[in-house]
Amino acid sequence: MSFTLNVSHLALVFLTGTTYLLARAIYDLFYHPLRIYPGPKLWAVSRLPLSRVFISGKAHHRVRKLHDRYGPVVRVAPDELSYCHPDAWHEIMGHRGHGVPENPKDLTTFPTVFHKSILAANSNDHARMRRVSAPRFSATALKRQEDTLSYHVDLLILQLHEHCQNGKLPLDIISWINCATLDIISALVFGESFHCLQSTSYHSFVSLIFKGIKLAAYLACVRKFAFVDALLSVLTPRRFTEKPETLFPWSSEQISRLLEDDKNNMRQQEEDRLTKQEVITNASVFLVAGSETSATAISAAVFYLASDQLKLATLAQEVRSSFKHESEITSTGLQGLPYLNAVLEESLRMYPPVAGALPRKIAKGGCVLLGRHVPENTLVSIWQWPLYRNPNYFVSPDSFLPERWLNIPRLGNNSTRAFRPFSYGPRDCLGKSLAYIEMRLILARIIWNFDVQITEESQLWEKKSRSYIAWEKGRMLVYLMPRTG
Repeated sequence: MSFTLNVSHLALVFLTGTTYLLARAIYDLFYHPLRIYPGPKLWAVSRLPLSRVFISGKAHHRVRKLHDRYGPVVRVAPDELSYCHPDAWHEIMGHRGHGVPENPKDLTTFPTVFHKSILAANSNDHARMRRVSAPRFSATALKRQEDTLSYHVDLLILQLHEHCQNGKLPLDIISWINCATLDIISALVFGESFHCLQSTSYHSFVSLIFKGIKLAAYLACVRKFAFVDALLSVLTPRRFTEKPETLFPWSSEQISRLLEDDKNNMRQQEEDRLTKQEVITNASVFLVAGSETSATAISAAVFYLASDQLKLATLAQEVRSSFKHESEITSTGLQGLPYLNAVLEESLRMYPPVAGALPRKIAKGGCVLLGRHVPENTLVSIWQWPLYRNPNYFVSPDSFLPERWLNIPRLGNNSTRAFRPFSYGPRDCLGKSLAYIEMRLILARIIWNFDVQITEESQLWEKKSRSYIAWEKGRMLVYLMPRTG
């Protein structure tokens, strides 16, 4: 009798669950406010298909195919829309007018420890943090730091000369570029670098980044399910959010230096002061954003150039003919090199450091996007990689053509409005100017010093890359031949 009751209870639970899922699917398909948007039917009734391709690292390819089939707006989950249109930047992320609330970031995308950082803070806290941090990235401040940048680029070039074996043996250029960008940003943030270039090994923070990329993607997927997000919030130890220094491999001296530097910032109004938690988490954000994104763009540029010797020769001719001596290569001098800047822009287009989506949540009351009303709490996103590979906005989108940025008529029109590699609006990248300085200096100095050839093993480097918001790049083996003459 007891066994029969248990079976009956299980059957009732199963039937109830099945009925709920079926009813929910019918609602999502035929009655949900987003039913008017095109997209795969299975994706409209479940978030699982998007989550599955996301954790595969190939979601950027799948989302591109969806936009190719369905158009500029695609329903990619029951409550999420993907946009592939230049106007979406302003309409989703731009200033929405005085007194109109922004579309906030979706917090489930970010690890909990970063929720009170400049990356994910609410609009008021974000504005306060930006006021405090902006002077560090001003043109004047970066000019004062040029010696620091030059020192680390000098060290990078020295190490490349020592390890390239005169072009006889390949080396992993990505690891060296990552070391350089991390040393630069750590020197700017802490006043002392992590000495990755000198030790010829990654700092533990770099290892943490690489290991965390895929884990963060998994967490971002599962946290989109409300019950999982609630469970993780309960299970996450409070010390990770209240004392972020327990997560990051900073020394007590580095943390003290951070706090003292913040305390000595006389430009801050008292109400703008950052808490200890905010100082530490923001430092972590700056280290990741200021190293990994620049390193990704430079690595991509090296790959595309080494894969096309004609374009590499064009850049080498420009760089080597513009300066008599290597010591003359400065950030100011490099600004005026059109082909160098075109190469970097094209590398950012072909291989954007943030290839995936950082969704926003539509604010209370909803809004109109691309002429259609979108209800509040809908997730909306712009996938950079599919947008930059869209033939409606870029001629021959899968070809590496730096010339498209030089206004050459035969290449037709390319949409600069679509191209926002450092995001857009009041939350655009604070360190964009620093990133361009880093990218120009490092790439130009490599090209000044070396001829570059890619190994057969690494010719499929781009295709083998996986995108989990940031890229999981893998090694890129190249031959560096010191230039003669």
